[in-house]
Amino acid sequence: MKNLGIFLLLFFSYPINAQIITSVDSTGLYDPGGMAFDRNKNLYVTSALGNTIQKIDSNGILTTIAGTGSAGFSGDGGSATSAMLNQPAGIAIDTSGNILFADSQNQRIRKIEIGSGMISTIAGIGPGGFGTGGFSGDSGMASAAALNNPLGVCLDSMGNIYISDNNNARIRRINTSGIITTVWGNGVYGNSGDDGAAAAASIEPGWSILFDSYGNFYFTQSSSYHTVRKINTSGVISTILGDSTFYIYNGDNIPATNAHLDPQCIAFGSDGLLYISDGYNNRIRMIDNSGNIQTFAGDGVAGSIGDNGLADIAEVDDPSGIAFDQCGNLFFAQVNQPRIREVLFNPSCLPEKVPQVVANEVTIYPNPATEEINFDNITSQTSYELLNINGIIEQTGILKQGNNTIGIEALPPGVYILEMIDDEGNKTIKKIVKQ
Repeated sequence: MKNLGIFLLLFFSYPINAQIITSVDSTGLYDPGGMAFDRNKNLYVTSALGNTIQKIDSNGILTTIAGTGSAGFSGDGGSATSAMLNQPAGIAIDTSGNILFADSQNQRIRKIEIGSGMISTIAGIGPGGFGTGGFSGDSGMASAAALNNPLGVCLDSMGNIYISDNNNARIRRINTSGIITTVWGNGVYGNSGDDGAAAAASIEPGWSILFDSYGNFYFTQSSSYHTVRKINTSGVISTILGDSTFYIYNGDNIPATNAHLDPQCIAFGSDGLLYISDGYNNRIRMIDNSGNIQTFAGDGVAGSIGDNGLADIAEVDDPSGIAFDQCGNLFFAQVNQPRIREVLFNPSCLPEKVPQVVANEVTIYPNPATEEINFDNITSQTSYELLNINGIIEQTGILKQGNNTIGIEALPPGVYILEMIDDEGNKTIKKIVKQ
């Protein structure tokens, strides 16, 4: 199991040293913005000024899947490649593989069906053009509602669609029945309300919005306030990044809430950390486990020099969209000198090499742990290995059918990978944190 453990270590562990940066062949890409991967490792990229959506497939081939390149509104009910878009921004993929995107200056959220390639409007009535949106429609069908400069789109675990309705200073939700409501934001453009109810807060929702695995919601505020804010599962809002005063770089290894930055897009890595494209500062940054901000890629100099070297000493030029592939590698778009850059966490991972992990009913707790780990519901005799972040096996043993406990008090604090294989060959892999 050791080789598998090393592979998964690369997938799960957090970056300790700088990673290698490269450029993806993206000839023909123009003004790349929002990005999202589908389950087949195809990367979808919006182009605001190009008025298109492009796809870079798993073989690196770039094609246009929506938009004629001319700004305008047309095409619903037909092929997306014949439709007109107007500054598409945020993008998301639903569980069926359909593409959702904010057609910002058409004041709509539109969908491309992955099988047929047909485009349709799922929210917003237009009309098109900057400043032509409005606000109406809450508690009714989203297709009859008015939006105003919608920038971001994402989905929760239940399939509800969330929209950052920017000029309406609201986060709105479309439920699975197509009904739209305002869930957060009081409609007043601003930056107030921390530690109170998000529904009563003044916000500036940007074009990057997402949920974490626990159901907390995050959004960027880039135009005026230069922050990232979080809404927890109780509906309480807080600022987790940026001090809202200025965006010119003021250093790393400081509390994230004291940082000056220009947050364009955010994404969670497989390490559970939040990564940020810091546009004007020409960096990709992250919030570490201590709540401090660090530069992960980019030396602050605008450019594209540094491929095949360490990411933190490479030049980066106005990064925008950011996304992680299924192997945990980080991709980001550069607006200037337009291209897609990749930071390799796990260069050996290919889709066909991803191991098949069979889930079972085993419960493992506590995690994080300090002295011992408990296992409930082991269905048959199971062997295990516990590997450290260097891929070294620290502990092995046999778990009997039923409930078990193993001691980890002798292990140093850190991240470990637990691999279990039962008598039938089923594998279970978990990340364990020793405090």
